[in-house]
Amino acid sequence: MEVKDKDFKDLLQIKNEIQEKLQTLSDTAKNAASDAQAKMKQLKEKGTAELNSLKEKANLDAVTSAADGIVTEGAAKLNALKDAVDVAAEATSSNAASLVPTEGAK
Repeated sequence: MEVKDKDFKDLLQIKNEIQEKLQTLSDTAKNAASDAQAKMKQLKEKGTAELNSLKEKANLDAVTSAADGIVTEGAAKLNALKDAVDVAAEATSSNAASLVPTEGAK
């Protein structure tokens, strides 16, 4: 089988086209990998920011809950103290009234 100059040129042209397409595919793959890496970094940063925000919110919720508990406990203690003061005032008033002589007791 005799290889003609034209056949050789055709084969060389096909080889060059294949190399160009492979280079294009390689470049496209590299660009896609670079884009994917940048996107992953961006998503990681966004995820980290969201996680930190959730942690702060959780801490704030815990502090708010604790403060609500303290306020509720304080209000209960104030109500108990008010009731005790009312009872003491009523007892003092009753005792004072019993110390005042009535008209019939003279």
